[in-house]
Amino acid sequence: MTRFLSIYSDLPDEDKETLRVIDRSCFIGEPHVFHRQDLIVMVADEEGSIMGFLSVTTKGFVERTGVLPKFRGRGLQREMIRCAMKRFNKLRTYTRRDTDGRISAWNFVECGFKYVRKSDEFFYLSWKRARRRRKKIKGTV
Repeated sequence: MTRFLSIYSDLPDEDKETLRVIDRSCFIGEPHVFHRQDLIVMVADEEGSIMGFLSVTTKGFVERTGVLPKFRGRGLQREMIRCAMKRFNKLRTYTRRDTDGRISAWNFVECGFKYVRKSDEFFYLSWKRARRRRKKIKGTV
């Protein structure tokens, strides 16, 4: 199956409603509020059906990432995480310690995130791009 990644930094209101519907399919509880300035990564199939999404604030906090149940287990979440990592120098997030949250935490770790803290309810993770050190060449200033 062919997958397409789309990146938005100014999501139109009608697309936000589509994401809210998907969000309700992926999560129990209060629906997520998608802000206009958030970076949104979406993955869709060749027919244009959205399979999952990832929402990142302008400060680099991954607020929400969801993959519709029928598309889980295909590496979509990791693909979206890596896409966000290309756009930021550092990212932070947290996941619940329930079954789905543990899978998400594992996907973040597989992408290079580190555990910062663990509480009874949440895993807190962060990632920072490694700086490349320039080699000094002898005889130069």
